[in-house]
Amino acid sequence: QSGRRLFQAANKLKAAGKRLFVLLGSRSALGERAAASHTGRLTGRARLERILIEDAGATVVEDPDELWQSARFCSRWGPASPTSQIGIFTISGGLAVLTADQLGLAGGFGLPEPGPEVAEALREFLPEYLRPANPLDLGPGTMPHGFSPALLTFAKESRYDVIAVVLPVVATAWQPTITQNLVDAAETIGKPLVVCWHAGDSVTDSVRALR
Repeated sequence: QSGRRLFQAANKLKAAGKRLFVLLGSRSALGERAAASHTGRLTGRARLERILIEDAGATVVEDPDELWQSARFCSRWGPASPTSQIGIFTISGGLAVLTADQLGLAGGFGLPEPGPEVAEALREFLPEYLRPANPLDLGPGTMPHGFSPALLTFAKESRYDVIAVVLPVVATAWQPTITQNLVDAAETIGKPLVVCWHAGDSVTDSVRALR
């Protein structure tokens, strides 16, 4: 009965042009056992439930953080296209690979290379051993002065719907400068700017400024 109401609500939201995000529990054997002991829920239904929920137009997220972050993103920028083209900007080759992996596993995203004009402009900021690409690894050697002009140039690529800036903990060495660069970029590039800074509580003030 509750499931039927959920699917009906999801369909109504879809028809109204609104997004519904669902954090679905009991997706593993251990989770199903916990659910069965708590609610008497039948086991073996997680995959079917996910298919039905997604078919109704909802998006299933993986954890509580993703739940509120997805809702926050859509409330500010509107629903993302199911085939969004992402530009990844970073100073860490390892994080570039990991971020591309996550988008690939999620499905529905593209990482187009920068066009000839943007690629040529980016060469000014890159060391000789790096090439203009997507993900773009700026490398730490040009920090902090090369960060802002390179980011603004990269964001000019018209095929990128969203710019994702992924920063390692070492970027905290230039935290005030980078934070201001990101705030300025968010106000000028004319498209969503998503920042993932892998530095825990040390960038709390930066996160607050960006929000």
